[in-house]
Amino acid sequence: MYINHSIQKKQYFGLITFLILWIFFGRTQSNAQDTSWTFHPLPFQQGMLYDLNFVDDATGWAVGWDENAGTSVIVNTVDSGAVWILQNHPPQGALFGVHFMTADTGYAVGQANYGLVVVLKTTNGGITWQAQNVPPVRGFLEKVTFAN
Repeated sequence: MYINHSIQKKQYFGLITFLILWIFFGRTQSNAQDTSWTFHPLPFQQGMLYDLNFVDDATGWAVGWDENAGTSVIVNTVDSGAVWILQNHPPQGALFGVHFMTADTGYAVGQANYGLVVVLKTTNGGITWQAQNVPPVRGFLEKVTFAN
C-alpha cells in the first residue's frame, strides 16, 4: 500500500479539525451564565478527520482516515453534529476534502491506496458514492470547492 508521506503532516491538521468539530458542535449551552460541554463520539475508533462541510445549520459531512480499517471515512450529521453516521463509499486510502453544493450533491477528494488522486461524487446525500474518472496522477487532492 502506498500512502504519500505528507499524510503524516496532515495529522496535525486532522487534530485541528477534530477540535473545531468538538468546539462548535460538541457543546451545549445550558443557560447564559453556565456553559457545559458534551462529547459526541464518531462512528469509528481511531483515525483523523481532515475536512468538513455544512450545507445548513444541521446537515454536514466530514472526511478523513479510519486507522483501524485502513481506509477512508465519510461521516454525516443531520442534527448539527449531535450524532455522526458512517457513510458507505468505495474504499480509498484517505480523503482530505469534501464539499456539497446542495444537500444531495457533493464531492470528496483524496488519495487512493495505490497513491493516485481520487474523486468521489454523490447525488443522493451520501447514501451512495461513485468514484469519478480522473487522469492517473500520483499524489493527492486535499481540497474541493465549488462557487455558487
